[in-house]
Amino acid sequence: MRLTERKIGNDCLVGDGAHAKIQRQASGVLYLTCKNFKNGNLDISKVDYISEEDYSKYFRAESKALTKPQIGDVLFSIIGTIGEPYLYQQKDRFGISSSVSLLRPDVNVVNPNYLYYWIKGDIFQNALYGVKGGVAQGYVSLEMIKSITSLLSSTCNPTTHS
Repeated sequence: MRLTERKIGNDCLVGDGAHAKIQRQASGVLYLTCKNFKNGNLDISKVDYISEEDYSKYFRAESKALTKPQIGDVLFSIIGTIGEPYLYQQKDRFGISSSVSLLRPDVNVVNPNYLYYWIKGDIFQNALYGVKGGVAQGYVSLEMIKSITSLLSSTCNPTTHS
């Protein structure tokens, strides 16, 4: 496997969740924020819900805005506790707030599993903290994420992920 140094924005589409104020309700579709991403898993002990209608409206696959996660996307928190990753699985169905970034790797360049573990690693985490803004509450913008130099495989042989 040959590794090349590139910008994340070259090998991944980068988006985030809904920027709209979506009405929360007692049940429905999970709506996750940065607080729900912990240690590579989802913490849904305190979770919000949105209606099916709002989910369909704000998280459309055919939208120009990259807001609806799909299998193989790597999500991570970008406000507050920054850089907590999660690999979107086939079983998942939820919406995300704008406090969560979504990376959709070009599977011809980088395997989603590799990207997930790379994001968990020190190189990415240090780069993320090197570009973050904010004083009281840290944040990283999508442009900051796109500009981070990555070490991604250019000869990746994608695998199936669950």
